[in-house]
Amino acid sequence: MKTVKDEILEFFSSKLNRDETARSYEKDISRFAYSHSSDEGIQAFTELMGEGQEYAYEAFFSLATIHRHDRDFSKLWTLISEAEKRDDLSRHASFSHIKIMYETHSESLYDYDLLLNTAHQSACDLFQNSGYHHTFANAFATICEKCLPEDLQTIVDTWYDSALYCVNKAISLEPDYAKYYCTKARIVSIKHHYEESSELILKAIDMEDSRKADYALLIGNYQYYRILIAMRKQQWFVDRRLGNLQPAASKGKEKEAPSSYQSLRPYVFISYSHSDALSVYGILQEMSKAGLNYWYDKELETGSDWTEELGEKILNSEMVMVMLSNNAVLSRNVRNEITMALNHKKKILPVFLEEVELSPGAELQLQGFQWLLKYQMSVEMFRQKLCETLVAVRVQSSDAEGHARHIPQVESPSYESDEAYSPTFGITEQFCASKTGVPEDCEDVIVVCDNYIAVIDGATSKTGTRFEGKTGGKIAAELIASFLQTGVIDSNMDYKTATCRIQAELQAYAHRHQLEQQGIHLCASAVIYSISKRQIWAVGDCQFLLGKKHYTFYKKVDTILSEARSLAIHMLLQGGHTEEELMKVDLARQMILDELKLQQHLENRDDEYGYSVFSSQGSVKNVVVTDVPPGSEVVLASDGYPELFGTLAESEARLNELIRLDPLCYKIYKSTKGLMDSATHFDDRSYIRFRVE
Repeated sequence: MKTVKDEILEFFSSKLNRDETARSYEKDISRFAYSHSSDEGIQAFTELMGEGQEYAYEAFFSLATIHRHDRDFSKLWTLISEAEKRDDLSRHASFSHIKIMYETHSESLYDYDLLLNTAHQSACDLFQNSGYHHTFANAFATICEKCLPEDLQTIVDTWYDSALYCVNKAISLEPDYAKYYCTKARIVSIKHHYEESSELILKAIDMEDSRKADYALLIGNYQYYRILIAMRKQQWFVDRRLGNLQPAASKGKEKEAPSSYQSLRPYVFISYSHSDALSVYGILQEMSKAGLNYWYDKELETGSDWTEELGEKILNSEMVMVMLSNNAVLSRNVRNEITMALNHKKKILPVFLEEVELSPGAELQLQGFQWLLKYQMSVEMFRQKLCETLVAVRVQSSDAEGHARHIPQVESPSYESDEAYSPTFGITEQFCASKTGVPEDCEDVIVVCDNYIAVIDGATSKTGTRFEGKTGGKIAAELIASFLQTGVIDSNMDYKTATCRIQAELQAYAHRHQLEQQGIHLCASAVIYSISKRQIWAVGDCQFLLGKKHYTFYKKVDTILSEARSLAIHMLLQGGHTEEELMKVDLARQMILDELKLQQHLENRDDEYGYSVFSSQGSVKNVVVTDVPPGSEVVLASDGYPELFGTLAESEARLNELIRLDPLCYKIYKSTKGLMDSATHFDDRSYIRFRVE
């Protein structure tokens, strides 16, 4: 007669697909574990988890599933802690998945960002496994429901788009799994999409399989979220109504209503819904730090005719900044303030606090102005973009000189064309060339496809080792190009998911072909324009022009090594060598070659010398995300152009002048490499100019 242990061994050995990265692994082993959660079954799983047992990890996974299902988090943590000490268990790809689920469902949420980063990376690594996408999306929703109020906005700003993308991906991979729709309902309710949220939960209830042993528990869980979201909706409507009756200063205790208004200085009028007071106060505090003068209704004098004073303040302002949200679009006061500003030809800066579906009328009112999408940016990025954008759209009042004194002088993109800068529509010009003049040697790639326009710069090989005739830099550049062109990076991806996915694919390719063991390192920089998101994503040292503003990115380690090479050339020249000799054999580069090879260990690190790049190691730490307004002229380029201009002819002319004046790149333009005898240029170079409609 079979024992429970015999049944477990039979299942593990002949009925379980042991590919733990597959969705079927988790579903099958979970179903089996639930049916063997008796004391005898737990004892058998515990014995099989012992050191050296063939099915130790499967037994561990089963026990973790049982404890999580029973919400016995004390036993689950003890189990995970024991497994962390054993390499035969902790090295498995799905081990972090189990830890993430434990931290999400228990009360141990202590580092939100670390947990979400880990869960998001797992989803990108195992991209065809719906369970990993859902685990990240569920972690986001749970954290938003449990976190402190002062942490919520930052978490939503940073992770909302990624969570929504991942839950949609989970649904597309497994459309019949009811729980995914409930999780999506919890996510979209965060942005006050209550009708959609209600429909999604009802769909989850209708879809759930009544034959499941825990059917009643699942339905009860869905009903709990349905009630919770309904309560939030009711509270939101109450807050919205009260927001139009109460002064902003009475809303919330976490942030004090800021004050910056100085009556003798030009100012920005702030239009907002009182329901968004806490979010708006944070923005106003950043404006105060930047020395910007603003007026909002906290400054209303007691006993004043508030409609008269609001109208007067709009008329006398330099611009009107509208804080847009789902609350704001329903606010009659906000709409009236926008209408008055338009009637008096005031510049308007719409700041989107969250993703908002504008009514046709509101969209018509605001379509001619530059938009600032705060909800897509980190706090640091928003602070920078706010100052830049305010300068870019500032109104030239009659006191223009005084205005310039009080708004920070940040060089900012200009989106207005003039006679000297008259772009054409679509792709204006593009060019890609190898430094040797041989096209096959080029490690740069330009991508133009339905969803993306990009320049990708493969890192110059430091070893000369090749795989299938290609350097690591060329392989990396071509792989990233193929990801963009073939839909591996689809049009709906936010920048976080796209960069994590590229990184995961590069690492999988390197592992599959054992490239690192052969001394071949995949590494590339890229600047990518997402057509659907209307954003530029920059990773590494590629560069771009937006309007007339130049965005370029330097690595500290490159600056140091370039100085070292320059010093070495000076010493070699003083020692009797000539520039002609050094162009044939770059002795100075050879002196820093060991350091150049070691440089890869700084990739994707957060320390003083670290830098972000697409590569076969680490995870991208920093992506520069820049919104591109309609009508903008854009140039994307590799760092093969030491100076970038608005036309290819200007950029090429300056490059050729530098080659003539400083061919070794050690005086005017210091670099880790110069012009070699066999080459025509310092580096591969690529350039594409286009206009965004």
